[in-house]
Amino acid sequence: MSDLSARVTPAYEAAAPLVTAALRTFVGTVLTMVFAALAASGLSYAIGASRGAPTHGLVSALLTLVLFGFVGGLLAVKRAVVRAALAGVRQGSLGRKMTSAIFSRMRELNALDGRLERGLARVPLAQAEASLKRAAQAMFEERARRGGVRGWVLNAVHSRLIRRIEAMTLVSLREESARTGSIDLELASQALGAQIDEGIVQVFEASLTKMTLSFLAGALVVSAVASFGLAHLPR
Repeated sequence: MSDLSARVTPAYEAAAPLVTAALRTFVGTVLTMVFAALAASGLSYAIGASRGAPTHGLVSALLTLVLFGFVGGLLAVKRAVVRAALAGVRQGSLGRKMTSAIFSRMRELNALDGRLERGLARVPLAQAEASLKRAAQAMFEERARRGGVRGWVLNAVHSRLIRRIEAMTLVSLREESARTGSIDLELASQALGAQIDEGIVQVFEASLTKMTLSFLAGALVVSAVASFGLAHLPR
């Protein structure tokens, strides 16, 4: 039992900053969307009632509140996961650690195939891509077993990181293959691990801005169109 606790406790302690970042972002996003929903509903009422039908304005405002509630909840969850992932990368070099774990699994898979056992440090691109896919899938399956709130946050964060690391690794492997004709997994792991955290931060920061703007713009457009439509309905 003590051995199990020794393995489980550090994982949950490491999850604490991620959960804190996720909750802070979730609450902040929800509050922001509440203010945005109130402002948008006022505008929807004005548009809906612009032709002298207050009832249409009220319906427009209500639809806007429902729409922003749905969009706001979805946006809050997505932003919370990304912020938690950023906290893990910045505070615990989680991207580098997971990249190392993926390459370690890739080397194990290639060793099982017999290639590394024969002293061949380099592998063809096709084999490297296949082992990358298998290693990423294995990590997905391992992290799907956690339960509880902390487990859900870890699962969501790790899943997003694994997908991003897999994509960045694939690009790196193809570039290496184009230069040398084959892949040295050890050297590729070291090269990518040295820059993976910075790359993940840049991608995730950009995705946060794009995600937020697209969700808000989409909600505003749908709300405006619906309000104009209601305004032109017969009284």
